[in-house]
Amino acid sequence: MASTKSGTGAGAVLCMSSVVPTLAVPAPAPTTPPVKYTLAPATTPTGLAVLQLKDFTMPSQKYKFDSTTNTSSPMQGLSVLEENVLTTLDPGEASFTGVLNPSDPGFVAVQAAYVSGLPQSFQVQLPPIAGQATTGNVYEFLAWVSENPLPMSIDAGKAITFKLSLKLCSFVTVLTGS
Repeated sequence: MASTKSGTGAGAVLCMSSVVPTLAVPAPAPTTPPVKYTLAPATTPTGLAVLQLKDFTMPSQKYKFDSTTNTSSPMQGLSVLEENVLTTLDPGEASFTGVLNPSDPGFVAVQAAYVSGLPQSFQVQLPPIAGQATTGNVYEFLAWVSENPLPMSIDAGKAITFKLSLKLCSFVTVLTGS
């Protein structure tokens, strides 16, 4: 696949694993590097694409800290040096906006994931950018569908859109394109 709009999001795809997790068999942790899902019309697709995405924001994974500054903290000039201890890691949230197509199998799977309340395996597959001739980067993570993806913007003169919010419960693993 040649790069046609290098550096843009055109051609990016959000995919869910085609294996539906259960309480007995939860979704597996992301692999490092991830194995790219195959999509229809492949003979045995391993993922479902959520179609007609307009834009999305990837998660910002960050550590949280607790201040341990005290009366014995070291001085730096006339100031007390702030001391911290690492407490937790927030895996972040991802959000996606798309054109509503209620019959899209990927959208139906997202709604089922919301109802199940179980974390699902997701991938964001990007198109190749400069320096990548055949494949773009793949980002894999586990997440809950944290909001019911109902239509969010209904206007007589515009396409009906939906918002998909994902609360991550894993690190994001990356497969660098080539």
